[in-house]
Amino acid sequence: MSWVEGEQDNGVGSVVLVPLGGETLEIRAGYAESPELYAKNARPKRLEVVRLGEGWAPAVQGRVQMNLPVLGRHEVTLTDVNDWQELALPEWKVPAAYAPSTQPGVTARPQRPAYLALRVLEAYPGTTWEDLCISEIRAKP
Repeated sequence: MSWVEGEQDNGVGSVVLVPLGGETLEIRAGYAESPELYAKNARPKRLEVVRLGEGWAPAVQGRVQMNLPVLGRHEVTLTDVNDWQELALPEWKVPAAYAPSTQPGVTARPQRPAYLALRVLEAYPGTTWEDLCISEIRAKP
């Protein structure tokens, strides 16, 4: 299933949040169903890649995640090709505010990378539409 940002612009500034499914990921940028649709729609060119921790999810909120700490970030530039590309992930570390506490009676949930936020910084233009598309993000086989 493809993600299409659907706004009246080229998608710069849009953010996609996905569960982190491994340490090596691939992205298929653009609408990859056919060469024609790939060319007609905008594709991400430059992304800010941000690793986010698990945060806290109080039991009353079920699976809603809150206060996702930023564990690492960097920028990547994608090639304008209708094919899979490796999505380099940033190094990560747990911020001091989220580190396990050494104070008696205070417990903090250990943080580990759980999500990936991709913010579009620049886009390759589409020949027909400005809608920015990402076909798929997957763990590298």
